[in-house]
Amino acid sequence: FARQRELIRYAMRPEECPLVDPEFLGPPPADPPPGGPPPPSEPGGETVAGLPDVVAEMDGDVITRDEFLARAVEWWGRETLEEMVLRRILVKASRRWAVVLSDKDLDDRTEVEIRAREAEIKSKYGVSLEEYLKSFSKTPDQFRAEVRGNESFQRQVLIESMLAYAWLTEPRVEIAHIVVRDRDKAEDLRRKLKEGADFATIAAAESDDEFSAAKGGKLPAFISGMSMREPAFEDAAFALQNPGDLSQVVKTDRGWHILRLTERRPAKPQTYEALRPEIRKLRMDRNSLDVFMRRLRADYAKGLRYHAPALEPKLR
Repeated sequence: FARQRELIRYAMRPEECPLVDPEFLGPPPADPPPGGPPPPSEPGGETVAGLPDVVAEMDGDVITRDEFLARAVEWWGRETLEEMVLRRILVKASRRWAVVLSDKDLDDRTEVEIRAREAEIKSKYGVSLEEYLKSFSKTPDQFRAEVRGNESFQRQVLIESMLAYAWLTEPRVEIAHIVVRDRDKAEDLRRKLKEGADFATIAAAESDDEFSAAKGGKLPAFISGMSMREPAFEDAAFALQNPGDLSQVVKTDRGWHILRLTERRPAKPQTYEALRPEIRKLRMDRNSLDVFMRRLRADYAKGLRYHAPALEPKLR
C-alpha cells in the first residue's frame, strides 16, 4: 500500500520544499531525456507517466492503469492532495520567515524523539530500545537515520520551530476570564467588577469554565491565532492595553465572556537565526502544533481553491 500511495505523490519532489538544508536532499534528480519520461528516483519508483496500460495481470485478468489510478485517487487522493497543499503552505511560511532547518536542529530534535520512543518502549514492553529493534533486525543507528530522514518528522520539527519563533517574537497576552451563558448575568458581573469586586473571587464562584475558575479565571498566555478560541475572543484580548483592564462582554459559542488583562508583552522583532539556539530549547505540545498549522493555513492559503470536489478535505 505504501508503494502504491507513492505513485500518486509523484508531482512533489523533496527539493521543492526548503524544509532542510540542501545537503540533506542529496544530488538533484537527473534531467529526463528529451521526449522521454523522468527517470525514477529509486528502483521501482515509477511515475504516473511511466505506468504501462496494464499494471498487473493474473490468469488473464488484468488491472489497467486507469483502474489503478481511479482506485488510488478514491482511497488516497484526498489525503495526498492535502499533504501537497500543506507542503506548499510550509514553503511559503518558511520563506517568509527565513526558516531553514540546520543539521544540528534535526540532530537535536532526533535525539529528543528517540529518547521519547525509548521511554515508551520501556514502559509498554519492558525492554530497551536496542532489544526491541533486534526483533526487527534493525540497529539503533539505522533507526536513528530512519527517524531523522522521515519527511513527516522533518515537517513537525519545522512547524515546531516556526511556532517557537512566533512565540518568542510576536505580541503575547495573558488574561483571566469569566464566562457565563446569560448576557444579562455577564453584564451584571462586569458592573460589579467595575465597582471593585475581586475578579478571582467572582470567577471561582460564577464562571462556567471550571478549569480556569479554579485558578481565578487565569488562562495560559497566547499569541495571535493560538488562544484556541474564536476570533472575537482574541480580538477583545489583544485590544486590552494595561494590566487590570476589563473588556466589554464578548460573545462566543461558549457563552458571554468578561476578559481582564493580566500581562501584555510587546513584539520583540529578531531574526530566526539570532534566536535559533533558544528556539531549539522550546518544545510545543501536539495540540498547539495543530492549532498553529490552522493559523498558517489561514495566513498562507487564502487563495486556495479546490477544483475536484471529491478531493476537498472534509474538515478545514
